[in-house]
Amino acid sequence: MKKLILIISLMTISNYSFPELKYIGILGKDDNVQIFINTDYEKKGSFVKVWWLLNYKNGTKNSLGKVIYSNNTLHHFDCSERKVVLLGLVQYDDLMGKGNIIYNKDVSYSNDWEIIYPNSIMDGIRSEVCN
Repeated sequence: MKKLILIISLMTISNYSFPELKYIGILGKDDNVQIFINTDYEKKGSFVKVWWLLNYKNGTKNSLGKVIYSNNTLHHFDCSERKVVLLGLVQYDDLMGKGNIIYNKDVSYSNDWEIIYPNSIMDGIRSEVCN
């Protein structure tokens, strides 16, 4: 049932423009990759589920060799333990989570919690949503 709900959520979100996005910053030396978080996230105790978006101004190739311009991921943060797990992702052929879906994946069954390292991208997102 959880998997069905996430798949429906991924499909619903595919053409949804995020009016509640907050700009976090850029990756790398140029401004090709911008990071945004959806400020409408779910928080229960020390756990937070949040969608965040990477915007590739010049495009980038995904693991299948297809060009994408934005990557929207759903992560579950354990704020007290400083860990995170990926629950789902959707990749688009246009900026800001718009256009056609190039690839999507539901990994809501995953229990592969990862440590959040200080001064990493995940640590920056964790700081935004866990405080």
